[in-house]
Amino acid sequence: APRGEQLGDLVDPIRLSGRPLVGEEEGNSCQMMVDQRLAAAGACPNPDYVFRSNDNGTLQSMVRAGMGWAVMPRLAVDTNDPDIEVALLGCEFAPRSIGLVRDARRTHAPAVDRLIELARQAFARLS
Repeated sequence: APRGEQLGDLVDPIRLSGRPLVGEEEGNSCQMMVDQRLAAAGACPNPDYVFRSNDNGTLQSMVRAGMGWAVMPRLAVDTNDPDIEVALLGCEFAPRSIGLVRDARRTHAPAVDRLIELARQAFARLS
C-alpha cells in the first residue's frame, strides 16, 4: 500500500475490496492465483485493476505513486522502500516453488556451486 496507510502486521483481505489495485497482466499464473485466493477469502470478487504490468518494480512504483494497492510475493518487493507500506495478507497462499536447473553432463565453475549453496541458505531462512 502507499505510505501512510495503517496496515499493521497482517491485513484482512476484505480491506482490499473496493480499493484500486495494481497487478500483473491478466492470464499471468501468479495473478490468477492471487485473484482466486482473494475471491475465496470473500474479498474482491471483481477486483478493480487500474494498472497491470509483469514487472515487479513497475508495480511497486505504481503503489508508491498512490495508484493503488498490490498483492505481491515478498521476494518481489523492496521492503526497504520508505514510500510504501508492506504487510502480510491474512489469507493462505500455496508456497511458491523456486527451482534451479543445470545440465549434469557439463562441468561448471566453482562459483556455480557457491551460488547454489547461497541460494539454499537464503531460501531455508525464508521457509
